[in-house]
Amino acid sequence: MENLHGKVKGEKESRDAHHATIAERLDCLESFIGESADKHRKHQQELEAAFGKLRDLHSSAKSDQADRDDKHATVEARLELLEKQVGDSADAHLKAISSLETNHRKLMGNLDELNGRVASDAQTRDGHHATIADRLEYLEHFVGESA
Repeated sequence: MENLHGKVKGEKESRDAHHATIAERLDCLESFIGESADKHRKHQQELEAAFGKLRDLHSSAKSDQADRDDKHATVEARLELLEKQVGDSADAHLKAISSLETNHRKLMGNLDELNGRVASDAQTRDGHHATIADRLEYLEHFVGESA
């Protein structure tokens, strides 16, 4: 019996040693899992914070893009208006120049006609002047004889 008692005692000690080893192993695993869970939670919070910053940056970029698009449309509309005004102005200037050229040609024709008339009138006048000079000479001669 003593032998049996010694055997049971030895098994109990062996079991206690084994249980201690299991308990130590469980403590180690629980510690590791706890640390791992804490690290996981910390990483998750860091990721959520980074995602929040990314979301804010994305929102800001979209807002900036919308502002640029609005200004771009405004610049484009203004440019189209300027191009239209310049085009209209150029068309008006071309019409005005064409009209001026036509009127200039007419006036030059009228001037040539008037120059022709003046030259003709001058010849006629010169013809009359010669006649008047001749007539005056005749009259002077006539008066001179009668005096």
